[in-house]
Amino acid sequence: MTSKVNIQSYNYFVSTIAADIKAKRSVLLLGAGVSMVKPTALPSGKEMKEIAFESLIKGADYKEDRNLIRKNKNYQKIVPELLFSELHKIIKGKLFQCFKILNNGRPNALHQVFAEFANRYATTILTTNFDLLLDQFLLPNKRIYHLHGDISNIEEIYILLNRIGKGIDLREWNSVRNLLPGKSLFVLGYSGNDKDMLEFINTSGVSRIHWLVRKGEEHFVFENTRTIQNIPIVYHYGELSRIGRDLRKLFKVPGSFKKVLPVIQTQPNSTKLIITKYKASISQIETVLCLIQVHYRIGNYKRLVDLGTKFLRKQKGISPSERYSLAGRLAEMMRLLPRGYHRALQFIDTILLEKQIKINPWYGELLNSKAVVLHSRFDENPQHVKVAFRLFVRAHYHLEKQYRALSRKSIVEKENAFLMLSMVYNNMGLCYYEAKDYDQAKLFFLKSLKIKRKCGHINGQISALCNLCMNAYRIQSKSYLYWQHEADLLLDKYKAHLRRVTLMKDIAVIMIEKGLLSEGVAKLKEALQITQQYIPDFVIKLELAKLIKKYRVR
Repeated sequence: MTSKVNIQSYNYFVSTIAADIKAKRSVLLLGAGVSMVKPTALPSGKEMKEIAFESLIKGADYKEDRNLIRKNKNYQKIVPELLFSELHKIIKGKLFQCFKILNNGRPNALHQVFAEFANRYATTILTTNFDLLLDQFLLPNKRIYHLHGDISNIEEIYILLNRIGKGIDLREWNSVRNLLPGKSLFVLGYSGNDKDMLEFINTSGVSRIHWLVRKGEEHFVFENTRTIQNIPIVYHYGELSRIGRDLRKLFKVPGSFKKVLPVIQTQPNSTKLIITKYKASISQIETVLCLIQVHYRIGNYKRLVDLGTKFLRKQKGISPSERYSLAGRLAEMMRLLPRGYHRALQFIDTILLEKQIKINPWYGELLNSKAVVLHSRFDENPQHVKVAFRLFVRAHYHLEKQYRALSRKSIVEKENAFLMLSMVYNNMGLCYYEAKDYDQAKLFFLKSLKIKRKCGHINGQISALCNLCMNAYRIQSKSYLYWQHEADLLLDKYKAHLRRVTLMKDIAVIMIEKGLLSEGVAKLKEALQITQQYIPDFVIKLELAKLIKKYRVR
């Protein structure tokens, strides 16, 4: 996509969608905006975030955290599905009480018109919405593709929320993708704030895109859609309520909803009642754990550590799994803070000395966390690599045992254990790398990559590919260019700026060690520029600045 934005009139949008619908060469992608039009008036994605999370942290006790989170740019950008996935890790099925609000809506003109397109012209309709308001108008042999699941199938949403934070493997949408090549894609009520969906569009094979944009929100859409390559995009300003009326007249769709299946009637204050019941079902402990989880996701590490350690001192009412899960995360975050290394090591050692720890499923992950903390200081003490490696081996043993013990029905739990194994493999590869056994390092990085590809863990694939790239560059292997290409494909698609900068830093250090001082420093400066533009993480900025200063003096 070029930097110049192609904006055409609203009337052009209406005439184009009408012609393409009739010619059966169109696909519709519908976002939350479609179900926000009156009389439906369902909550927006931002409002659902407030209901699911911010409603839990009201009151004086959470004032400091509430202000920190609302001002955080990462929180402002986080898509609702990703936030839901973080909350789901803590409160599990209780989260789905919020989704009952989606049953309160009444269909609007857009739902009726779009369903008429599917019924009369076999138009393919995709949506990121969970509600079923459009589905109520469909003939028995027609369907809408709910790419993020729908409220009639909670298990499907459960599995998706578990995967969305890791990056959805686009192969899961192959059955839908086959319907798209060569057609025009019309996007309505959607801001594009979802990199998995944008990549799906990018690889869909559609011939062109017409994107209806609301005035005042165009900046977000233009910025989000920059990643769509080689597909012409035409933007049109327009209101969804207006297009509903115009398309209904154009296609002579009846204005009555009488023939529709009975719709759930909203009761006075039913939304408030649902929110009240939802808040009442969440304990104070669960609220604090959700708060810690969100701080972790948006990078508020210092506040996470302060809140987490204070919380663990109380201990009352915390289950062993909650305690050990939090302890491992706290230890790994502590090491990132100034003078936090020894504090992290002491903290996790205290946890590992507890009697009941070895019979807990989190034992393997805690061993991995301690090894990660030790390995972070390998440059100060080479013995740390050996100790860390032994801990990774023990973690591998316990995680493999846990994986085999899980039943076939435990789909998500089994996948999580499998992914944890892949992380241990990756960490073992790093230990071999530091020990200069590059063949073994490659073997373990490949083991990690294989699992992450099988599970569709995009972020994990990026990590493993970057490590393979670094390992190949270190030994000047011809495979370096291959791994660099594979890594770049995902780094570019998913805007993984932090991982790209980390790889650039590692390659730059290797360059300098091989005598390419000016080239290495130039690469570090380039990495620092990317960091200042895209990454709020102060730790990586400080590290890059120190390296530049250190090697520039030479």
